[in-house]
Amino acid sequence: MREGRLSRAQAEEITKAAAKDPDAERELLELAEQKDLKGLKDRARQVRHRAASRQDEATRFRQIAQRRALRSWSDPEGALCLQVRLTPDAGARVLAVIDAEADAVFEEARREGRRESYEAYRADAFVRLLTGTGGSEGGRRPKARDQVLVLVDAEALVRGWVGRAERCELAGVGSVSAASVRRIMGGEHADVNIVMTKAKDVVSVCRLGRLISPEQRIAITVRDDGRCQVPGCGATKNLEAHHWNEPFAVCGTTSLDNLVLVCPRHHDLITYEGWALEGGPGHWQFRGPPEAPPERIFDTG
Repeated sequence: MREGRLSRAQAEEITKAAAKDPDAERELLELAEQKDLKGLKDRARQVRHRAASRQDEATRFRQIAQRRALRSWSDPEGALCLQVRLTPDAGARVLAVIDAEADAVFEEARREGRRESYEAYRADAFVRLLTGTGGSEGGRRPKARDQVLVLVDAEALVRGWVGRAERCELAGVGSVSAASVRRIMGGEHADVNIVMTKAKDVVSVCRLGRLISPEQRIAITVRDDGRCQVPGCGATKNLEAHHWNEPFAVCGTTSLDNLVLVCPRHHDLITYEGWALEGGPGHWQFRGPPEAPPERIFDTG
C-alpha cells in the first residue's frame, strides 16, 4: 500500500481471506496486480469458503437463511427501490428465471433497434414475471430457458463439503457450499447444468454450423469465467460468443478453441469498427484500428 501498488479495498479483501487461509496471501497479492477489484473479490471469497469446515458451512447457511429479507423504499426521485437477501440456492433460481426472461427482452429490443443496459432489461423482466404481462411467452414464467449452472469438483459434491483446493460455484452467484448445490439439485424450479471440473473434459467440444450447442455454452462459460475477455472490461451479462481466431465464414465450424466470450459493446467494435481480440485464453489483447474511437464506446453499461 505504501508503494501505491495496492488499494485500500484490495488490501481489505486480501486481509479477510488471509485471516482464514494465510497460505493464500501471496497468490492474492499477485492476483491484485492482474485482476480488477471484482475479480479479486471473487477469488478472495473462494479462499474464505474453502477454508471453512463442513460445520462452518452449515452455520453460515443457517445465518443467511435467518436474515433473509426483502425491503423496499423510494429514492429522492420517487423511484421504487428493492433490496433482497436470499440463500445462495434460492438466489440462483431467482436469477436464472430473471436472466432467462431478460434475454427475451434483449432480443425484442434488438429487433426494434433499441439499445439499453442489461440492468434495464432485467428490470423489465422482473416486472413481466411478477405481473404476468408481456413477454414472448405471454407473461408466463419461462421454463426451458431458466437454467442454473453449477461448477463443482466431483469430490466436493460427493463428500458434501468443499476442500481447500476445490471449486464449488453457482454461475452469477459465486462460491457456495456443497450443501447449497445439493439443495438446488433436489429442487424443481430450474434446470440444473452441473460441470464436474475434475470429472469431464470440456475442451474438445466442436460442432458443425454457426450455432453454439448447450454443451459448448457451458464449456466456454467455465473457461472464460463468465466474463467478457477484453482486458479491463469484465462484463458478465448478455455475453456473446465470438469466433476470434478464424471467422466462421472461413472455418465453417464452431469449436471451443475458436470461441471467446465478449460483451455486446466490444463485439460490435470487433464486427463493425475494425477492432480485434487476439492472443488466446489467458493472453488476450484488444487491438484497435489505426484511428481510435471516442472513449465513451468502452462504457459497457
